[in-house]
Amino acid sequence: MSVTHAEDPDAPSASDLAAVALIGALLWDPNRIDDVSAWLQPDDFAHWAHQAIYETLTGLRRDGRPTDVLAVHAELALGTYHDVPVGEARNGALAAPALHTLLSSTPATPEASVMSEHGTPRERSEHVRYGRAVLEASVRRRVIAAGSRIEQQTRHAVERDADAAADTVAPLLRASLARLDELATRISSASGSRILEHLSPTSATGKGSDQGADAGIARERLTPRVIAQAEQNLIGSCLVSAELRDHVAGRLLPEDFTSKEAAGTWQVVADLAQRGEPVDYVLVALESERLGPEGRATYQPSELARITRRTDVASGYRAADVVLRAALAAVSKRAGRELVDLAGDRRRTGPELLRGARAAVAGAEVAARRLGGHSATIAASAFHPPAPRAATGTEHQAAGREQDPPRGKQQQTSRSEHQRRR
Repeated sequence: MSVTHAEDPDAPSASDLAAVALIGALLWDPNRIDDVSAWLQPDDFAHWAHQAIYETLTGLRRDGRPTDVLAVHAELALGTYHDVPVGEARNGALAAPALHTLLSSTPATPEASVMSEHGTPRERSEHVRYGRAVLEASVRRRVIAAGSRIEQQTRHAVERDADAAADTVAPLLRASLARLDELATRISSASGSRILEHLSPTSATGKGSDQGADAGIARERLTPRVIAQAEQNLIGSCLVSAELRDHVAGRLLPEDFTSKEAAGTWQVVADLAQRGEPVDYVLVALESERLGPEGRATYQPSELARITRRTDVASGYRAADVVLRAALAAVSKRAGRELVDLAGDRRRTGPELLRGARAAVAGAEVAARRLGGHSATIAASAFHPPAPRAATGTEHQAAGREQDPPRGKQQQTSRSEHQRRR
């Protein structure tokens, strides 16, 4: 009978072991620093002592100074290359015994007893693999942090109006994309090949300001009840105001609504408008009925009549602000949660994690700009009939024949015009 032991939260993880093994390998042979320093940074290490030791090693190497264990210990005590209080270097994790523990804890040690064909000691070292593991663990921590940061800052941003919230969230998401791209570059360098295929970067359009005209005004708290009521009010107002429909046409998509009935009704409104047909609650009810059970769920006819009678344009604009803010919060929350979930999936490699994270953040950034009204989207065309089709060459010729007078009439007109001028 096997016994399953609870996981010890204080036990070192595999990435912790990789960090120890890497530092030990670099202490054994400082020449190995050149194999990892181009893509591994001190803050990729989770432990402060490993950060300080690695920063000291790379600093000594960069300055062309000795990098043996005694020199490293001396520089750790001086604090030339790290920000850890100097007292820490005299004992504990930066003391000489700790450095010797790191040396003895790495499998990447020289095998002096095994000689190569050239008569030099053959060394076995997997320090590059250890470094990649440290970098991948760092990527996971950073992706989780980015997801949490997106969620937290969005929570505060949506307390203002929709435009100001989007002006805050969209730049935040663009900055997150830049950080993910920087990590992707380092992952690619660590692998020795370009294994990450970037998605098409989104253009950085928009107002670029995090302050709106009334950014300091606190907004109504986005509870499920408030959002559901706002969705009803918005649709009811859009059924009586073409101006309000145009105001939100390029910003809201059916999936931005929390209620499936609101989403389905919004799609019906968009379909009618796209076909160039008039829009009111009766016509929306008829179109919904025509679609039948196979269509999307929509508001019932009696509900459409009720919400149309109880709304007005002014309340519709207020409702639009609530719906837009709620959609922005939902988009950012999904992106944040997706980053955390991706980072928690140990089956994903670093490049796979970054591809998924970038796709999630890029999609959220595009949606944030759309909700802020900063970019043209397919939603805008969904509320307006398509432009007339351009006539072909044959059609142009036919149209010309229909409009041009007969040849004899053309000549007569030309002579009359000539005589008039004389």
